[in-house]
Amino acid sequence: MAIDSSTVEKINQRVYREYPEMRGARPSITPSGKGYTLVYKATAQTPAGPIARVVRVVTDERGKVNRLSTSK
Repeated sequence: MAIDSSTVEKINQRVYREYPEMRGARPSITPSGKGYTLVYKATAQTPAGPIARVVRVVTDERGKVNRLSTSK
């Protein structure tokens, strides 16, 4: 069973709200256990220059976010 597109869009909006530099990044989605893992990749601008940024979201089978983490 694949994750519903409206559920993905709700997760996208949460990620974009918490991490504005991810706006427009589309996640790669992989099944994991009884849920899904969504991985967003983008480049963030810092005073020292651009850095790669990764946001990882782990959900249950219904799309409820269990964990949201980011690289620094």
